[in-house]
Amino acid sequence: MLLLRILAGVFAATLLVAQTPAEATAQTNKAFTLLTGEKYQALFAMFTPEMQAALPVERLREQVGPTMRSLGPVKSQGKPTVTQVDDNHVVIIPVVFTNANINFQCAVTQAGKISGMFLRPGQ
Repeated sequence: MLLLRILAGVFAATLLVAQTPAEATAQTNKAFTLLTGEKYQALFAMFTPEMQAALPVERLREQVGPTMRSLGPVKSQGKPTVTQVDDNHVVIIPVVFTNANINFQCAVTQAGKISGMFLRPGQ
């Protein structure tokens, strides 16, 4: 009986941290805002440990920052799309910059952490 209570508690806790598509979209929008605002430390804090190892703050600042600045100001953002891939929600936001169109893509874990972030060519 005690084991069932423990398992029920673990299951309930898992449900509490599971991200909905709307929450994953909000996390992706926040990440995009931090990225375009050059708030790299705050963006880094949203990453999973694996993502932090792959994309440290210095790399965000020195490599991703110049790329983002070269796109120019944001002119508009399209409607996000969300798909489920394994345990992640993958959110894609189409963005029109002055100099290019991109799809900003984030994979958001059930715990709300970013496990992948990509800039892909847009339409």
